[in-house]
Parts: sequence; structure tokens; C-alpha cells
Amino acid sequence: MGVVKKFSGEVVVYGVGNALKKFIGFFLLPFYTRAISPSEWGVIDTLSSAVIILSVLLGFKAVDAGSRYYYEAKDEKEKGTVLFTVLVLSLFSFLPSLLLAFFSKFFSEVLFKSGLYAQAVCISCLTLPFVLLNDEQGWIYRYRKAPWRFNAFILLKSLLNVGLGILLVLQLKKGIVGAQLATLLSSAMAIVYSYLSFSRKFYHYHFSWYWAKKMFRFGFPLMLSGMLVWIYSFADRFFILSYKTSAEVGYYSIGSTFAQPLSLLNMAIGMSFYPFFMSLYEADRDENKSHAGKTSDVLWQYYLVVGFSLVVFLSLFAKEIVQVVATRKFVNGIVVIPFLLFSDIFRQSATMTSLGIFIKEKTKYYFYIVLGISCLSLFLNFLLVKKYGYVGAALVNMISNFMYFLIAHLISQRLFYVKRNYVVILLYFIPVFVFSVGIPLLEILYGKHIGLMIKIFMAVFLWLLPLLLGLVSVNQIKNVIQQIKK
Repeated sequence: MGVVKKFSGEVVVYGVGNALKKFIGFFLLPFYTRAISPSEWGVIDTLSSAVIILSVLLGFKAVDAGSRYYYEAKDEKEKGTVLFTVLVLSLFSFLPSLLLAFFSKFFSEVLFKSGLYAQAVCISCLTLPFVLLNDEQGWIYRYRKAPWRFNAFILLKSLLNVGLGILLVLQLKKGIVGAQLATLLSSAMAIVYSYLSFSRKFYHYHFSWYWAKKMFRFGFPLMLSGMLVWIYSFADRFFILSYKTSAEVGYYSIGSTFAQPLSLLNMAIGMSFYPFFMSLYEADRDENKSHAGKTSDVLWQYYLVVGFSLVVFLSLFAKEIVQVVATRKFVNGIVVIPFLLFSDIFRQSATMTSLGIFIKEKTKYYFYIVLGISCLSLFLNFLLVKKYGYVGAALVNMISNFMYFLIAHLISQRLFYVKRNYVVILLYFIPVFVFSVGIPLLEILYGKHIGLMIKIFMAVFLWLLPLLLGLVSVNQIKNVIQQIKK
């Protein structure tokens, strides 16, 4: 019980830290959106997406591999050697990042059909090693079970980013370059703080080719999978940029930003769901593990109720929220918010309902599914983004994640069957989807005015729908609230 309590406490602490990081980042939004145009916002988002894929390629997944072999090391000295080997491999990324920065004008012309953003591209390239080093430092806190120190690290980085962002973008009027420079400098300063105050004492300053080779072998398949995930998660920005304009990327990005409250919920569930389910699964003495399966289904239904409630609020009142937080010039981005929210719902549902693949150790299916979905995503982006722009990209994102959920769920059901009430869930999903998608489309694409009282009435009806359908009861809601308080 003590181990479980300690684990749960660490999960909560890490969850609080990540939530604070998201909140502080969101704090910059009203300032940036008043100083940066949708087109410039699109440039920032495109460069951020490029940094993600390049960090996957240049980092060799060394941090992930280190998390595997750190616990295999037999003593503290060898653990320190593993940590230092990961550090050196992360530092190696400075060489290719400098080379990429040298060609920043060329990349600016390729991506944005203009050399005007060469300086911003250069800074993004130089940011790459610091992204990897931030991950490397963050994992050391987890290895050493120091969640509060981890929170101090990410909180410092977030606050530095806010302070430098306000100084460079608002005070000094540096625009995109200022925003990129704030990210680079805050990351560098946080890494120096982390090294001097905590991590340096855990390294054994000896590079090991033995561990490096093992990390390369372990990390290469993960690197391929990471590239595939990037294709159907972030490549849509580049399709929009190719077929349309950076302003449309900006609208898409702002919609993604306002979908983040659901991402926080998914993050919290993702950190604790598998350990909780596996403890039930191992304790279930029934041959078919029926109690564990039933509990997982109930938890999924609870998630859908909470998730769909967030979708309703963020979609129906998107216009009012965006106009207050990000100004009217970004309001076109509300059209994609419901699509991206449902995409997150499907992605998390895939995690919660594909348990058979996990417990039967058939994880190869995940690679095959991701490969197929990536191909589907590329094909649909070619078809829909050219015609429908950023709205088409959001639609592709949702379809891709729905197909991922559907295929993973069907495979899992064959490996570990769980009885589910699909009819009731479908009756709940359809009106939520119709109203959540329909209202922003009517307001932006068709110019219809939907009164606030009408939206409130719709929202209340959809929030009460789970009770009417019997997905949850009043007593269950009371019990959940009591458990949260406890």
C-alpha cells in the first residue's frame, strides 16, 4: 500500500507540474496574439512542428533508451555512466543543428517562399539541442524520484519563457524572432540551473561505447515510430503551408491551443490508467478477468462523459472565448477546435480500450497500425487540405485518430474481450458531435449569429444527456466527487 501511495503521490505531483507549465504557456497567448498576426503565428507553429521531428531524428531516442538501461546498470557508478552517455549523445546534436542553421535562408525560402524568416529558422535550428537537453535533464529527476525538483525545473523554464517573451516580443517589438529567441534562452538558462543545482552530482564522467551501442539499437525503432507518429500528428501544418498560407496554419494552431484543456485531462489519465488497470488485472482471480474488464469499461465511460462535457463547452462557446483571449483576428480558428477535440477523445479512447494488445504483449500491432494510419493521413491530406485548407487538415486529424481507435479497439477485443454498451455510447456521441461541430461552422463559414442563451440551453441539454441515457447516475457523480475530495 505504501508503494502505491508513493506512486500515486508522484503522479499527482508530476501532473500538477505539467498543468502549471501548460497554464503559464497559455498565459502568453493574449500578449502574443495582440503583437503577432495569424500569418506570423503560423510561421511559429510550423517551425515548432519542424523542431519536433528534427529532435526525433537528431536525438537518436537516446533519452528513451537511457530510461531503459538506467535500471539495468548494476550500481550507482554504472548508472552515472549511462546518464553521462545520454548527455554526450544529446550534446552531439549541436553539430547538425549548426549545419542546419547555416542553411536557414534556404529553408526559409522552401517553407515560406521567402527569405524573410531566415533568422527565425536559424534560431529554431539552434534550439534543437536544448530541446533534447531539456528532456535529458527532466528524466534525471524521474530516475532519482525527485518530482518537486522536477516541477521547480519546468516552472523556472516556463516563467523565464514568459518574462523573456514579454520583453522581446512586447517591449522590444522583435516579433517572431523574439518569440523564438525567448524559447531558446529560457531553455538554455533552465538547463544550466538544473545541471548546477541537481544533475551534475549524478553523472559518472565517462562515455561508454558499450551503452551507446545498446542505446542506438534500442532507439532506432523508436525513432522510426516517432517519425510515423509525427506524420499523422504534425505533417498537416506543412500541407496547409504548401497548398494555402501561413495565416491558415495560424488559425489551425490557435484552434489546437484552445483544445489543450482536454490534452491536460488526457495527460493525467495517461499517467495513471495503465498501472491502475494492471493492478486490477493481476488481482482479478476470475479466469476471464471480467472484473478488471468491466472496471476499465466503466472508467472509459466516465472519461467520455467528462471529455464530451469539455468538448461541448470549448466548442459551443469557442467564439466568445477566442475573441476575449486572442482577439477577433484569430476567430476563424474556432472552426477546427471541435475536430481537434474529438481527435484527442479518439486518441485517448484508443489507449483505454486497446488493453488486450498491452496485456497480451502484442505491441507490434501498434507499429503496424501507426504505419497504416500515417499512410492514410498523407493520402487524405493530399485530398482535403488542397480543397478545404486548415479545416480539411483538422478533419484529417480527426479521421486518422478515429481509425487508429477503431482498429486498435477491434484487435484488442479479439485478444481480451470486454462487453461494452456501444448503442448508448453512440446515442450520446451523435448529438454531442452534431452540436459541437455545427455551431462553429454556422458562425464562421456561414456567418450565422447564435445567441448566448441558445448556446447555454444546448450545453445544459448535452451535459444532462449522460444522466438521461443512464451512462452515469447522480449517486455515481456524488461518489466520484467524494473520492476526489478524499
